[in-house]
Amino acid sequence: WWDYGYFIMQIAHRIPNANPGQAGAVKAAQFFTAQNQSSSNELADRLGVKYVMIDYAMPITKFHAMPEWADISQDEFYEIYYQPTQDGLLKPVRLFYPAYYNSTVIRLYNFDGKAVIPTASEVISYEEKISSGGQKYKKITGYQSLPTYEEAKAYISSQDAGSYKIVSINPFSSPVPLEELNSYDLVYPDPGATITATTVKIFKYLGSGQS
Repeated sequence: WWDYGYFIMQIAHRIPNANPGQAGAVKAAQFFTAQNQSSSNELADRLGVKYVMIDYAMPITKFHAMPEWADISQDEFYEIYYQPTQDGLLKPVRLFYPAYYNSTVIRLYNFDGKAVIPTASEVISYEEKISSGGQKYKKITGYQSLPTYEEAKAYISSQDAGSYKIVSINPFSSPVPLEELNSYDLVYPDPGATITATTVKIFKYLGSGQS
């Protein structure tokens, strides 16, 4: 994300809000991790944003840098859990929380800023364990798939004991409903285009008056 700043200057001859000198990195991180449109718009207005550029790596393999720069714990967005297998081993799986899907960078890139209504919301139960080496980890003990996010929340509230989380294993499948980000218009590529690991998406910021 911020390390793409010089590419933008060299190729597009535009001034980015963040660059590899790390100038602007904190504000960029706060924008991309903002949990609602009013917060992202406030930052966009303050920074004079005209376009938002996001590549495939930013919401997937490079997302971890954004909470770090924004001074937010990465664990608020996703964590590694360990799932028992049939042969008695523990398989690590990365599970994404609602805050991940509410992040501006995810709502824009993964869902093109469109409204999302989940077809199901998954709930896991888990226990906190300590490995033989003294490392803490979370072991999945149960799994429920509920038709709606509201039912998933109600299911957790109805439990007398235990630890539960609403999660998704797929970064492109939200377990939580998302409102449309109508202040941002996808201008590249065309909606519905095939997404690959090299795809860059560009959104035009329409202004806070559109929210």
